[in-house]
Amino acid sequence: MKKVVIMMAFAAIMLSALEECFAQNRIVEGPNLNIGTNNTLAPNLFSGVMGNAIGLQNMTKSYHALAVGSNDTIDENSNNAIALGNKVKITGLNSIGIGNYVYTHCQTGMVIGSGVFNADGSSGQHLVNSTDKSLVVGFYSTKPTLFVGPSPNNYRTGIIDRTGKVAIGDVTPTAKLHIHSDKDEDAGLILEPDDPTADNTYIMLHDNDHMLYVHHDREMLVTAGDNPMKITGSSVFLDGGSVSIGTNHTNKFFVSTATDKSSIGLNAYYENGAYCRWGEGSSYIMEFGDNGFRLCTAYYMMPRNSVITNLENPVTVKPNGSIMLNGRVGVNIENTYPGYALAVDGGILTTKVHIQEVSNWQDCVFGDDYRLMPLGEVEAYVAANRHLPGVPSEAEVKADGYDVAEMQAVLLGKIEELTLHVIRQQKEIDSLRTLVTVRFGYDACGNRVSRTLEFSRVEPDALAGGTPSEQPDQWQASLSDRFEGAETSLFPNPTEGGFILSIGGELPKDAKAVLCTMDGKVLEERGVSNATEAFDLGGMPAGVYLLRLTSDRETKVWKVIKRN
Repeated sequence: MKKVVIMMAFAAIMLSALEECFAQNRIVEGPNLNIGTNNTLAPNLFSGVMGNAIGLQNMTKSYHALAVGSNDTIDENSNNAIALGNKVKITGLNSIGIGNYVYTHCQTGMVIGSGVFNADGSSGQHLVNSTDKSLVVGFYSTKPTLFVGPSPNNYRTGIIDRTGKVAIGDVTPTAKLHIHSDKDEDAGLILEPDDPTADNTYIMLHDNDHMLYVHHDREMLVTAGDNPMKITGSSVFLDGGSVSIGTNHTNKFFVSTATDKSSIGLNAYYENGAYCRWGEGSSYIMEFGDNGFRLCTAYYMMPRNSVITNLENPVTVKPNGSIMLNGRVGVNIENTYPGYALAVDGGILTTKVHIQEVSNWQDCVFGDDYRLMPLGEVEAYVAANRHLPGVPSEAEVKADGYDVAEMQAVLLGKIEELTLHVIRQQKEIDSLRTLVTVRFGYDACGNRVSRTLEFSRVEPDALAGGTPSEQPDQWQASLSDRFEGAETSLFPNPTEGGFILSIGGELPKDAKAVLCTMDGKVLEERGVSNATEAFDLGGMPAGVYLLRLTSDRETKVWKVIKRN
C-alpha cells in the first residue's frame, strides 16, 4: 500500500514538472510542433498554417516545414523544407539544409556541410546552393567541394532514367565528372593502389581495348586496340628514357621496320620561323622552316662535316661550305651515263666556265709541217659533205651531242687555218698593189691641155705608216693640178692619216683650204699661201673626204681617201 502511495506521489510530481516544462517550452499539440526555447512558428500568409521547430531560436514560415537545431530559418513559400543544424537558411520548396551556416536558395535542392564562420560561431558566411534539383557538399567554405547536378529527366515526356553530372570544385559540370581546381591549386586525380608492387592501376576509356594502364612492375601502357592512337596538342615532351615504335629499344628514338615500312612523318606547327626543329643551341640541328631544310652539325661550337649517305654514295657538306657528291648527279633527269658526274635536262646559267686538263689544243696549225688544205679542196669538200672538214655534221651532233672542250679546240683550229689563208691572200694582194697618179698638162695661158695616168709599184711597208716625208717620192700617191696659176699637189692619197698639200707658186691672199666630209661637215678651215700645208685625218674613220681650195676667182676640189 505504501508503494502505491509513493508511486502516485512521484507521478504527481512528474506531471507537475512536465506541465511546467511544457508551459516554458510551448509544446503545441495539433497540426504543429514546437519543442525548445524561443522558436518562432509564423503562420503562412496564404493558409495561415505554421511549420514545426525543435531546438533554440528557430523560425519557420512555411507549412510542412521542420527546423531542428538552433537559429535555423525556413522562409515563406518553402513548404516541405527541412533545416537541420545551426544557422541553416532555406528559401525554396522541398529543400534540405544540413550543417552549420548553410543556405539552400533553390527548389528541391540540398546542401550539406558548413560555411565559413568565427570560432565562437557568432558570425559567418553561408555555403550556398542556388541550383534547382541539385546537391552541394562542402565544409568550411562558401563554395561547394562536391556538386551533384540535376538529371535531364522529364516525367511528362516519359524520360525518367537519366542521371546527372558531378563536379568537384566550384564549376557547373559539363561532363559526368568535372574537376575544377581553386586558385594556386593543381587539378589532380590520383589512383593509388594499396600495394604498388602487386596491384595494377588503370583507367578504362570506352571499353577494355582503350585503357591507361600502370602495371605493378611500373610499366605504363596506353592501349587503343586495333585503332590508331593519336596525341594532339602543341607539344609532346619526354624527359629521359627512349621512344621506340614497333619494338622495345634503348635508343632515344627508334622505329622498327619489322614487316612494314618504317617512316617518320612531320606536320609541324609554325613557331619562330621554323616548322620543325630537332636539336638545341648551335650543335646538331635538323630544322624544317621558311628557308627549307637545314642540317647543322657541330661539337662544342666547332663545325663538323654534315653527311647524307646511302653508305656507298654520300653527300658531304664541308665546314668551309663546299659540297662534295660521290657518284652521279642528275638534274631533272636520272644520270645513267657512265663517265659523267652531272646530267642536266634544261639550261645552265652561269657567269664563268673553266675547263681543266685540256689535252688536244690546235696550235699545231702553226707548225712548219702542218698541211694547210688549199681553199679549192675546202670548197670541194664542203660541196660534197655540207660541213667543214674535221667538224662533225649536223646529224652526228643531233645523234651523239658534242664535247664542249673538243668543239672549242676544233673551232680554234678552223680560226687558225682561216687566219693563215687571210695572211696568204694579203700577201697576194700586196704583190698586185699599184699606184695610179693623175697628171695634167697646161699651156702658157694656164689652160689644161692634157691628162696623163702614171702607174707605179707600191710596197706594203710604204703604206703601213710613217710621215709622207719619210716615204720615197716615187712611191707616194699624189694628185696634181694648177690653182690660180700655181702648181699644186696632194700626197699621199690614199693615206693612213696625214697628208700634205704642196703649193708651187704664190696664191691670192683670200685663198683658203677647207677639209670636210662627203656630206659637207667642215673638219678644218685655214688660209693658204705658197707654203706647204699638212693635214691630219688620223682620228677620223676610214672613208672619203673632200679638200677644197677656194679664192674669189677659182675653186678646186680633191677627194682624199682615208684607210685603216
